Amino acid sequence: MCYNNLCITICTGTIAIRLKIHTRSAPKIHISELLRMDLVNLKSWIAIIKKIFLHDNIVIKIKTERKGSSMKKKIIYIHGMGGNAAECEHYRPLFKGYEVVGLDYKSATPWEAADEFPALFDEHCGGDDDVILIANSIGAYFSMNSINNKNIRKAYFISPIVDMEALIAGMMERSGIPEEELRSRGEIVTPAGEQLSWEYLCYVREHPLKLDIPTEVLYGSEDMLTSLKSMQAFAEKFNAVLTVMDGGEHWFHTPEQMAFLDRWIENSL
Repeated sequence: MCYNNLCITICTGTIAIRLKIHTRSAPKIHISELLRMDLVNLKSWIAIIKKIFLHDNIVIKIKTERKGSSMKKKIIYIHGMGGNAAECEHYRPLFKGYEVVGLDYKSATPWEAADEFPALFDEHCGGDDDVILIANSIGAYFSMNSINNKNIRKAYFISPIVDMEALIAGMMERSGIPEEELRSRGEIVTPAGEQLSWEYLCYVREHPLKLDIPTEVLYGSEDMLTSLKSMQAFAEKFNAVLTVMDGGEHWFHTPEQMAFLDRWIENSL
């Protein structure tokens, strides 16, 4: 499919804002509307542009640059269960010009993450102009429950947990534990060593996922924690771009899987 590109630079004080617009057809634009320099509010500009291109399915990519000083650019990495903050080092060569930081968190539940993650984010990224989030497995789930409203330009989710209720229900079914038993006992350790919690299940049901960040999702076809159907539904609901690695697992760790992961990131930059 052929697209045309239109780049617009808007200078507002100390900030230069570049809008890159992809349209399906040659645009017929009213230059006078685009050049109304009294519209220094970015939202007003975007509203005008969308009005002009109403007949097109457009994607507006926004890049801001601070004039007269270097932008502060940061990658924040959030590991999954059993992982650690040092895993962030893998991503340093992929994001040249960015400082890369791994979030060394202690939370084991989404409500703990809701308290801990915002403070950690502000500590590491509070003054940064351009923040990209990379989150793995349950780290992605915790992120959506805690820092979705933060200043994050883009997110990369690797094997995210996107249907925690279904995951818990599957653990209960495999262990033959009915919901009423979990409700009455509060917590149960399954024969497989899995920890089930009624409080956790209730929290999941009462706090549906939120995602307002442009997101790329990487999923392995052999992921045993999340079904392809659930991942596709998540991507459709939140307009995320889903990439599936045939033969990939929940844990991307083999040389082949990591090479696929690296290409996935490089192709989406």
